[in-house]
Amino acid sequence: MIFSAIDNSNLEEILAILRSDPALNCYDSEGLTPLMYAARHSSSPEVVEALLNARANWDEGHVEGLTPLMYAERYSSSPEV
Repeated sequence: MIFSAIDNSNLEEILAILRSDPALNCYDSEGLTPLMYAARHSSSPEVVEALLNARANWDEGHVEGLTPLMYAERYSSSPEV
């Protein structure tokens, strides 16, 4: 559910999900955490900021060894992300 909200850059929905169930340690089908997913797919710095404020682990690596920061660097179209 949080991944869908991140896909849509729906900040209000993301905040509501984080308030009700801070599912920051879940993974999508590719093994990405919500923060990794946002760093890779969202162009909204507010989405990434909301996840970081909710204490998402910014240093957790993917099975490929990429961290959320590496995903942002490689895939984000937004320099703010």
